[in-house]
Amino acid sequence: MQKTVLSVVAVAALLLLVSCSKDDNGGQLSYQLKTKNPSATVSRTSSGSITWTSGSAYADKIEFEAEKDDDDEVEFESRVARRIDLFAPVSELGNITLAPGRYEEIEIEIDLARSATDTAFILRGSFTNNIGFTVPVVFYINELLEFKAEAEDVTIGSAADITALTTLDLSLLTTGITEAMLSMATLTNGVLVISATSNTSLYSTILSNINNIDDVELDD
Repeated sequence: MQKTVLSVVAVAALLLLVSCSKDDNGGQLSYQLKTKNPSATVSRTSSGSITWTSGSAYADKIEFEAEKDDDDEVEFESRVARRIDLFAPVSELGNITLAPGRYEEIEIEIDLARSATDTAFILRGSFTNNIGFTVPVVFYINELLEFKAEAEDVTIGSAADITALTTLDLSLLTTGITEAMLSMATLTNGVLVISATSNTSLYSTILSNINNIDDVELDD
């Protein structure tokens, strides 16, 4: 299976994790994912557009590694095995309980992978050209996706619930794609399918754009 490394989800999420409390309970760090801006103009010089209406991802595993000031190493791995609705208000990927203290380095990896019944990542929508002609669109990824994040010198407060919320801005997926490129794409049974084996140049562009989606918010 080909592996694609996407350093996008929660890239900045761990850089600002700071909270305070006086008890000795561990802090809870949860990871959530959602999408925004499902409609996008596909070229600045035309009125063609693509609108995503539904989508999902299959979260397979979360891996966590950390080094504390006292030289202790923390390693955590959890099988998530969960289908995520990308258009739900919030989809939680999982959570980790951390001992309070200062961490010299933290690394986290969230894997999306194909299951027996689910694709790793899929979006469905429609493309409308500048004369109003509309066709359905399906974009999907079945490669292993590794969403990675790293941070140094992080302080975790005790008994603190912290949420790292990653928002995928779908309007950015079509950066570099024109109406003409979509209009000339090959249709499969009347559907514009974009995948590793169908309309591969469009697929490569969208996959590359995913690397630039890194809007992360922290709530404590």
